Amino acid sequence: MSRRAALQLLGLTAAVGAAPLAVWLGRRGPRPDEPAPSQDPALLAWAELIPPGWTPPRHASDALYALRDDDPEARAALRALKQAQRQAPLRTELHQREVSLQGYVVPLELAWQGLDEFLLVPYFGACIHSPPPPPNQIVRVLLRKPLAGLRAMDVVRVRGRLLVQRQPAGEFSSGYLLQADHAERQELGD
Repeated sequence: MSRRAALQLLGLTAAVGAAPLAVWLGRRGPRPDEPAPSQDPALLAWAELIPPGWTPPRHASDALYALRDDDPEARAALRALKQAQRQAPLRTELHQREVSLQGYVVPLELAWQGLDEFLLVPYFGACIHSPPPPPNQIVRVLLRKPLAGLRAMDVVRVRGRLLVQRQPAGEFSSGYLLQADHAERQELGD
């Protein structure tokens, strides 16, 4: 894989069209003076899953683009960027909180009887057609009962207990697990 393709896969460079944090969040990023999430299970904003003040790793410098793909310096820089992305901090104070969250479905496997496990992401195409967001913007959802007819990138609202728990999900990882009691499809704009 080329250096450019790897950077695009990681979502770490604006030079190859990666979505900025504001797009990942669907709105502006969190500010340090924002209040902590409320205790009630109202709809949680995606920005509330990110610790105040944290921003994703910055894109590679122009100097890195000048290096050849097989240059040890380029490979070391890519490893460092990927590691920084993987270690995105989580909001530990959200552990065991009852929440509602709306996002896009990323199925983990084909299930004819309906999905009872999938990833929830904040923007269309994440993890499928565009680089994955950091782990603090990927939620693994476990439903009590399968929801029939769910497809990739359907919009759903789920409600249940949120656990702060990193879990592998293919080439990336989720930072949270939502044990959902309820899930329903949403139309865009709901």
